[in-house]
Amino acid sequence: MNKYLEEWANLKEANKILLLIIAFLVAMLISFALLMVYLFTHREVIIYMPPYETVRVSGKSYILLWARVFTNYITNFDPDTVESRMNFLLTYALGDEIKQKLLKEKDSIKINRISQQFIPFEGSWELIPEKREIKVRGRLKRWIGTKKIQDRTVTFVLYMRIFQGKPYIVGFRYE
Repeated sequence: MNKYLEEWANLKEANKILLLIIAFLVAMLISFALLMVYLFTHREVIIYMPPYETVRVSGKSYILLWARVFTNYITNFDPDTVESRMNFLLTYALGDEIKQKLLKEKDSIKINRISQQFIPFEGSWELIPEKREIKVRGRLKRWIGTKKIQDRTVTFVLYMRIFQGKPYIVGFRYE
């Protein structure tokens, strides 16, 4: 009889150890589940931006970062750089309408020897998700040859779409 009591006590101790291991595994499972929820809600995208620096961004900041790049390429040019700038923009243009607009503008810039500089005002970037547009106010300066023909404050509006993580230009205008 003593033998059975001793076996019973050993089984009881083994069960305690197994219960502790199971409790530890359940706690780890809950921790991993919470970690996955956190990572899913705070996910980051690593992108390569010109000039090929790795930048860690997500959500709204991802869109605004690309908007800054596109705005720079669209609004700052001269006859010598317009070809490379437009070729870059054409790889991100969505639809024939915007591609034709960019090509037309490139030809006009080369023929008329137009140079342009747009200096955004700090803190004036505005993302409007409902309209899928980004607005920025800034100073626009434009020259034909060496003659300055424009120097005024404008609002540049950029229309973008994101498909499978890649940004695309849909349109733009000056107000």
